[in-house]
Amino acid sequence: DRLPFLLPGGKVLTAANSCLMHDGAAFVALCSEEYGKSHGLVPQAIFRLGAAAGGDPMMSPKTAVLATEKLLKKAGLDYHEIDTFEVNEAFAVIDALFMRAFPGIEEKYNVFGGALAYGHPYGVSGAMILLHALKALEKNDGRYGVCAVAAAGGVGSAILVERTAGMKG
Repeated sequence: DRLPFLLPGGKVLTAANSCLMHDGAAFVALCSEEYGKSHGLVPQAIFRLGAAAGGDPMMSPKTAVLATEKLLKKAGLDYHEIDTFEVNEAFAVIDALFMRAFPGIEEKYNVFGGALAYGHPYGVSGAMILLHALKALEKNDGRYGVCAVAAAGGVGSAILVERTAGMKG
């Protein structure tokens, strides 16, 4: 028929169920400075700030931009001061929204590809974009990275990380 995304057993693959159809893995250790020092750990980055923003549930992709704008205002930073933006763009429109909100960031945006390229497995997307941000900061000798996600229901979140001397590069 005309459904190119039929799976064995007649199941149809859609945007609503594709996250459940593939695997992914990532590991991030988040701890206090005191714990890290007492266990001989060398941090790659410092978690500086986080922000969440609500928006229209029918336009949830916009909330990643809203959360990023709120985060930058809270941090007192201009978007030009950010060295990498890693965004879970589960929908292509999120890319367009970011380019409109933050013109000129193309070279700093999803440097290693985004969820449309490598997938969006539930439970790992946040760790994946954080690890991608850390690698992009290392690769480009950057200081600040922003990770952002637009979640279902009209809530977006964003974090600001700062690369430390513990990273190579």
